Amino acid sequence: MMKKRLTVSVLATLLLASVGTILYSIEDNKISIKEVHASAWVIPYNSLQELEKDPKVNVIVEGTVTENTSPRKITGNQSPVNYNAMLTEIKIDKIIKSDGKIDNNKTVFILEPTFLEDNGILPGKTEYPMFDYLKATPGRKYIFYLAWNDSQQAYWVHGANQGKYNIDGKDQRELITESNIENYHNLKKSVLEKYGPDNGK
Repeated sequence: MMKKRLTVSVLATLLLASVGTILYSIEDNKISIKEVHASAWVIPYNSLQELEKDPKVNVIVEGTVTENTSPRKITGNQSPVNYNAMLTEIKIDKIIKSDGKIDNNKTVFILEPTFLEDNGILPGKTEYPMFDYLKATPGRKYIFYLAWNDSQQAYWVHGANQGKYNIDGKDQRELITESNIENYHNLKKSVLEKYGPDNGK
């Protein structure tokens, strides 16, 4: 009888441990957001045409985001303060506008104006986005508008949130930006009409 109770007790402990692990894993995938800079600092584009004609936009690509991302501390004369950004690798699926430095089916690193930090022993991560920019999700496809930065030897996502648009409909967090910023919603509508999966291109 005692042996049976011990077996039941061990099974119950293992079950609780498994449930706890699953719950922790779910919570660990959640990202809480703490805004760093106000979106009022970003000059909005009135149309997609205006964005694409901006001479600062060196590259326009359709790309898939990889898991390869890491924080980078940004310092320099162009910013009054030091801050963190995320250096993220993307695979180029299609080149729309090129500066001659990129190739199809190759990877390139881009700087995203946001910072992702693990919560340590607590589950989940905290994101510190600048200018309402939420980090691109691994495995998802986007249209990126990129500007080369010599000091960082990488491409910045240009215009903060105005430089990234999910086109496969799988980035649920981007819906937050769409619902909060009408200008972004209108720009993304134009991007999807021109480059989305249903445009036949």
